[in-house]
Amino acid sequence: ISWTHPIAFFFFLFTLFLFLLFNFGLFIFAIQKRGPHYLFNSVFFEYVFSLAIGFGGVVGGVKGPLSKSKEFFKKYLNLTKVYFLKKPTYLIFYVTAVCNSRCKMCFNWKYNTKKVLKEELTLEEIEKISKNMGYLQYVTLGGGEPYLRRDIDKICKLFYRNNNAETFSIPTNCLTPKLIADKTKRMLNLCPNAIFRVSLSIDGIGELHDKIRGVKGNFKKVEETYQLLEKLRKEYPNLEILANTTFSAYNQNKIKEIHGYVRKNFNLDLYGLTLVRGNTRNLLAKKVDMSRYEEAVKIFEDGYFKNKGERRHPLQRILTILPIFTRREVLKT
Repeated sequence: ISWTHPIAFFFFLFTLFLFLLFNFGLFIFAIQKRGPHYLFNSVFFEYVFSLAIGFGGVVGGVKGPLSKSKEFFKKYLNLTKVYFLKKPTYLIFYVTAVCNSRCKMCFNWKYNTKKVLKEELTLEEIEKISKNMGYLQYVTLGGGEPYLRRDIDKICKLFYRNNNAETFSIPTNCLTPKLIADKTKRMLNLCPNAIFRVSLSIDGIGELHDKIRGVKGNFKKVEETYQLLEKLRKEYPNLEILANTTFSAYNQNKIKEIHGYVRKNFNLDLYGLTLVRGNTRNLLAKKVDMSRYEEAVKIFEDGYFKNKGERRHPLQRILTILPIFTRREVLKT
């Protein structure tokens, strides 16, 4: 494995270079205040230095296929471009306003019309947008109900091919379990090196969920969708199953019960909480008790740190930190 030595050395230098680049200001400050010896003798620098060596060694020792090596190099190149070009790498793209739910706390309800449907971007128009954007690390395809967009798999393929998109996130109301599973499998095959995160909307247990979302039997569809995706996840390790609960006046007194049930009955990669927002269908939905929301935030954060199933890879930890900070900022406003 003589070829691994230069690769190990390269990744050691590259990792160390990125660390020095991102922390240049900190180093200058440390040298000015404490002297050069403080910087090189600090535990923090020693840890990162060891991390760089270990990372370079692990990467250098991997004897994977050439195609995987190319993907790895491509990711590092993309991240370097992001730093120097200062371009956005996270895209939230609403693929459709069409939805088959009638949620009381929905902010999209005014746009679910035939007129808006006619104004939706075509696949050709979306491709033009895609080609004029750079590298995208994370793409959320929203709606409406995203899976009702028939060419959603082709949209994913566009961003994957044109923008090297690494992670796709798709929320769903779960009303069409087989369609969701079939389309998800199609996307996984079209974008084999991307991570797909399908998020199930769960706003209550049983009848409460159905009542909030305006569709009888919706909760059973959630369970059915989960079962189909769970089978798919065993076949595709890059598929992640998420869930999200929208905190509103209709479920604020049941959050602990909902959280406990979901944790017990669903093996999730991540479970999040969102505060009701926008111009809701029913104005009552926004009459929430913020003290109860604060309690709910703590329940969800405690649940994350206790659930080891949500720590499958380093990227997932980073993706989880963002909503945690978002919820905390909401509490401050």
